[in-house]
This record gives sequence, structure tokens and C-alpha cells, in this order.
Amino acid sequence: MMIKKFHGRMRNVSNLKLQSEVLLLSSYCKILNELFHVQRELTLPKTIVYTYLIKKEDVENFKIYNAKNTKDLMYKSLSILAGDEYFFYELKYIIMAIDLLVKNDILHFGNGILYVLEDKYSSGEFESNTFLIKAIKESEKISDKQFLKEVLSSV
Repeated sequence: MMIKKFHGRMRNVSNLKLQSEVLLLSSYCKILNELFHVQRELTLPKTIVYTYLIKKEDVENFKIYNAKNTKDLMYKSLSILAGDEYFFYELKYIIMAIDLLVKNDILHFGNGILYVLEDKYSSGEFESNTFLIKAIKESEKISDKQFLKEVLSSV
């Protein structure tokens, strides 16, 4: 007896998964491009965390903090990660987006720091709120080791 295999539905499912991954990757590339239009250089751990927070804010369209907050901005921004189960899932897409931008000479990487040499690839104004921009600037005052400790205690 000959059994025919039906691959039509599986092909559609894998195609949808691929399309969703491409969309996710492109959204992270856009966020990174906008982030480095404002922030000329940033360490890799801080880039990863704040890229995710920017996307989370855009997707959820809900802001806990705003520009009126002035104290402990970095800690408040990291508190947004508390209990977030999607951060680790999205981590690979953020790293893939960074890799893609570095391979295409849009971003450069050296000594643990991502940086941009010129604005020719920038797409315009940074659309995130002022709170996250201030939190990113405040995070520059601490080491990556301390920053990662704070991230791990938040997640």
C-alpha cells in the first residue's frame, strides 16, 4: 500500500514562521539604527537590553515611566524587565540584528563596544520616549558587570 505524504500545510506553517522571524529581525534592525542615531556608542550588553526595552515599549504601547522621572532611571528601566518571559526568547533575534548591521558596516564593533561612524544609514528621529534615552545615558556610569547583575536580578 502506498501512502501519499501531504506537505502543503507544513510548508505554509514553516513559511509563516520564517516570515515572522524576518519581520522580527527587521524591526530590531530599525530600532538599533534609530538607537545609534541618538547614542553614538554603547556596550553590547546595554545595547541588547535597551533594544529589547524599546521594542517592548513600542509593542505594548504602555509606558510606566516618563520624562518626569529623574532619579534611578536605569534601575526603573530595568524594572520593566521584571517577570518578562520573552526577553530570553528575543535575545537571539537582537544578536542576529546586531550581527547583520555589523556585517553590512552600518554598526561597528570593537572592545565590547558597538558604535556608528557616521549618520548616513540613520532613518530619522528616535521614536522612543525621553525616559529610556535618559536611562541609557545613566547606564553609561556603571560597568557592564554591574549592569548585567542588575539585569539578572530584574529578570
